[in-house]
Amino acid sequence: MNSEWQSFAKLALFLVAAFTFTLCLRLAWIVSEQQTQAQKQAEQGNMEQALKHYERAIHAYIPFWPPRSQAIEEMRSHIFTLESNEEEELALKGWRRMRGAILSTRNLFGQPDRQWLLEANRNIARLAASTDEQGKMPRLEIEREASRLLAELPRDVHAGWGVAQFLFLLLWILSSMALIWNWQHWRATRRWQCATISLSAWLSWLAALYMAG
Repeated sequence: MNSEWQSFAKLALFLVAAFTFTLCLRLAWIVSEQQTQAQKQAEQGNMEQALKHYERAIHAYIPFWPPRSQAIEEMRSHIFTLESNEEEELALKGWRRMRGAILSTRNLFGQPDRQWLLEANRNIARLAASTDEQGKMPRLEIEREASRLLAELPRDVHAGWGVAQFLFLLLWILSSMALIWNWQHWRATRRWQCATISLSAWLSWLAALYMAG
């Protein structure tokens, strides 16, 4: 029975590693492709399309992947250029696209790029006030309200609970796969043991997910 567990564990680890490697390759390709398209659109002066491609590149999050950070820097540079050219409406769209893309990368271990998120929040608040065409509210009041709504960063994930929820999730998946894989070969006692582990891992994952924030 131990040999069966070892074979299953090796297969499961191989599948997880293969999936992770394939996913990282896919995300790296998306970043490279979208950044290239953004640069081409920017060279042609089509900044609205360029901002869309930069947004898609930022969506493809890989931890510590330099080209993605470069895409954020390039997008920021283009947005500031738009502001200097008095294209504030398009610049505001750019900051909102950056903010949305960064927020979408929040994961089990927290919110990446928090410093750029805070910068985007502040610039959205500033430009939202300066582009108020109807003038229904005083500029300072608009900026104060927008700052209150936008400058609050999402609560970060607790590091310890973030790791715990990942481990519990992995245990739940592996134990469920083991139960399905060996259902025909195991006795009732072994099935109940594995089912109990799987259920406990699932409940622990939900609890850790809640505690992590």
